[in-house]
Amino acid sequence: MDKGDQTYIDPATGYTVFTELSHRDRGYCCGNACRHCPFEHDNVGKPEQLKQQARVAREARKQARKVKKEE
Repeated sequence: MDKGDQTYIDPATGYTVFTELSHRDRGYCCGNACRHCPFEHDNVGKPEQLKQQARVAREARKQARKVKKEE
């Protein structure tokens, strides 16, 4: 695995595994109890909290793209 990789293949299972970097780029816990979750599995078992955080993250990305276009 190279520095900056978003995923890797687990040699034991063959599954694609998201790295901590890919989780940090998302910006919130996806609620799937991921192996490298940097958010302490905050949203595992909490679908409403997850939906709210996803909405906030999407809006923040949308605003960032808008600002970038205006520059």
